[in-house]
Amino acid sequence: MARRKLRRSTLFTVIALIGLLSLGIGYAAWEQSLTINGSVGTADFNVVWANASAAPLADPLSSTADCDVFNVTDHSFDVSVTDAYPGFVCRIDADILNNGEVEAGPTVPLIIDEQGFGAQLVIDASGCVLGDIAPSASQDCTIDVGIDPVDSDENQIYTFIVTASYGLGTP
Repeated sequence: MARRKLRRSTLFTVIALIGLLSLGIGYAAWEQSLTINGSVGTADFNVVWANASAAPLADPLSSTADCDVFNVTDHSFDVSVTDAYPGFVCRIDADILNNGEVEAGPTVPLIIDEQGFGAQLVIDASGCVLGDIAPSASQDCTIDVGIDPVDSDENQIYTFIVTASYGLGTP
């Protein structure tokens, strides 16, 4: 009798094992994995100065008074005003060009650093109001730089820095 019970339980175990294996094989045959393989590329962000020029706003009283643009790179340029006198104004014209693939917008208003010469320099940047620039578009920036007739001295060099900061435009 013990042998018969052992045979029955072995047979039951074998049948259960076969059943479980069949269930596992059936489940494996009806199961699939779905995957997503992706990559993300970023756009080109490239805002630059273009077409920079400088010229006296009106006929100078001095034949040597002049202004010029030099050391032009994509992100900066230098302006030299020579032999200026009270009332002389140099007009700086430049385009802010968006060579990138996304809209660019100002991160802060135009920054004018008069390098401690605020009393001697007269800088009018009202012609350079920063705004959003679409890809391949540009914005004109005109700045007038002059010498204060009261607080300036002869044979001096006054320096200034103008900064236009751009980031991603408004969505």
